[in-house]
Amino acid sequence: MNASERRLGLLLAFAATGLGLLLSALLSKPAQATQTTYYLDLHPTANYLTCGWHSGACLDYPTIVPSGWALDWATYPSGSFNAYFYSKSSNGIGYSNAGTAEVVYDSGTCKNWTYAVIRDPAGNWHSDAKYVHTVSTKTGYAFTISSGSFPQTTSYQLGYTAYESGCSWGGYHVHEESGGGWTTRLTSNYPDEDQCNYPYNPSQCGIKDIDTYAMLSTSWTY
Repeated sequence: MNASERRLGLLLAFAATGLGLLLSALLSKPAQATQTTYYLDLHPTANYLTCGWHSGACLDYPTIVPSGWALDWATYPSGSFNAYFYSKSSNGIGYSNAGTAEVVYDSGTCKNWTYAVIRDPAGNWHSDAKYVHTVSTKTGYAFTISSGSFPQTTSYQLGYTAYESGCSWGGYHVHEESGGGWTTRLTSNYPDEDQCNYPYNPSQCGIKDIDTYAMLSTSWTY
């Protein structure tokens, strides 16, 4: 073998070694995790609407109530009732858990606030659902939010309504609103307070199809 042939052999050997190292690196590289987008809709806790989208107490006298991220719900006939976290969630991979919700209760004079604190499976916070005039004994309890290719329903009893006489509101009802993190207020599903504010403007108050029509929506990728 002459000098030229030896040099060619060495070059081929080095090339083969480099190709082998490259293939090894590519094959040993961990695969990227597939992420899924979860869509979550929050539905009303009861089926009788007494005040449309509003902020603060829904009293239309003497000052008009500002529009906001809350709806007031009661039952018909009226009376005390249980308050539920009620949601529907969908995704692109099929039946799975979209995350969890933890119950948090904050009490005081004219202040019975119950929250569902929503997190993804990794524990990242995404949104709060707030239920005012709602007493709960479940602080610290957590429940799973179901999801699927077709919307899956989650229904969990958070507590029960409080009759807070002497406050700036009365009667058994739940003021259900975004406590933060919701990206969309579904205004096409429910009227504003200037169309439903019982008893001042009751034209669009009353029984609603809460199973079909959500209040708020959000999504996250995990």
